[in-house]
Amino acid sequence: FNKYRSYLSIVFSELVEWEAIESNIIRDISKRKQVKNIREVLTKDQRNQVVKHLKRFHPEFHTFTQIFFHSGVRITELLSVKAEHVNLKEQKYKVLVKKGVNYEWKECVIKDVALPFWNKAVFGARKDDYIFSTRLVPGIKKLGYNAIRLRWKRNVKVMLGITADFYSLKHLNLDETTELLSLEDAARMANHKGTKMV
Repeated sequence: FNKYRSYLSIVFSELVEWEAIESNIIRDISKRKQVKNIREVLTKDQRNQVVKHLKRFHPEFHTFTQIFFHSGVRITELLSVKAEHVNLKEQKYKVLVKKGVNYEWKECVIKDVALPFWNKAVFGARKDDYIFSTRLVPGIKKLGYNAIRLRWKRNVKVMLGITADFYSLKHLNLDETTELLSLEDAARMANHKGTKMV
């Protein structure tokens, strides 16, 4: 409800700006209260089980999963990375962070542990190719979030009986980063402005 309300408010604001209507009536509709559940996170044993399974049966998804786990970025941001955004020599890549009103390019670090996966992912990619296109190999087609969600559902939830969603990998990695370094480092890795979200 609140998501639809928010989208409608954006449309009505635009209509007011173009003087197609006189007021944004959506602002008068109250938001509904929501109960946020605690996200289920994979245990270390489950993560190891997932890694072994994907490595054996779905190597491209395994590569994507490992890169995502060590990146701290959102799924859609990682799916938008093109070969031209990756600098393996300097172990950096750029993502377009679409938060709030302003979109911003951010430079991210490729961890040493993730470098072999990045090398595998960009192998054979042309400059303008998305790193993770159809079949999660370089190509011209940009995949959407659902491509990952469905792969996770089919290959992990159904096959292994694990109930945690794919995005829980990001939370697990941020927990590990916090343990090893600090909340501030985890927040920086996830492109958060503060530590509250972490």
